[in-house]
Formats: sequence, C-alpha cells, structure tokens
Amino acid sequence: DRLVLKNVEQLLVPGGYLFLDLADADSLMLPHERWWSELDGGYMLMEAWYDPATCIHHGQFRYLDRDGRLNLCAEDERIRVYSLPELTALLSEAGLPLEAAYGGFELPLEAYGPSHHERMLVVGRRP
Repeated sequence: DRLVLKNVEQLLVPGGYLFLDLADADSLMLPHERWWSELDGGYMLMEAWYDPATCIHHGQFRYLDRDGRLNLCAEDERIRVYSLPELTALLSEAGLPLEAAYGGFELPLEAYGPSHHERMLVVGRRP
C-alpha cells in the first residue's frame, strides 16, 4: 500500500489530488457472517469475517450454478482495514498530506466522523 501511494505521488502534478473511496472500517469489522443470494439461476454463498489481530477482512465465495456444480474462488478476498489516523499517516509518508475526509456522498459533504461514516472518502494532495 505504501508503494502504491508513493507511485501515485510521483505521478501527480504539484497540487494534484488523490481521491480514495473506501468502505467504512466499521462495516468491515463485523463478526463471522454467512449469507447467500440468487445469481444467474444459481446461488452465491458468502462467508465473511474480520481478524482484529491483522486488521484484515476475509471473504470466501462459493457459487452453486444452475447445474448443481459448486465453484470455489481460488483465494479468499482479503481487505486491509485502515482507520482514518492510519490512512492519514500513510498519505503523509507518501507525500500526499490529507486534505479532507468525508463520510458519504450526500451533499453537502459531511466530515468523516461518528455521525457520518457510510463510506470513507479520503482526499490527499501533493504539495
């Protein structure tokens, strides 16, 4: 993640902006969950959990197609969950200081915080 941000910083012109649209950490830190949905005549079975020791949200996907064949994803989905202070430090380290953080898309935009955290919209700016 550090390398990606550093490469973005090198590609941006001075004064250029980086916009990140992230799932809110709170929504990814759910306990072990299982659910299913219908998809193309089959069923998608999903299982997700958050590991607080690694700050990683895991997801497993299985698809039971209309012919009864079970298809497994080769690898689990893995999402590193960052808090706003962690993202602020990563952006700063990459030379893209935090310009703003918003809690969703509704206008007027509201600052990311306890009452506004449907998404984490982060803006970094190259000086």
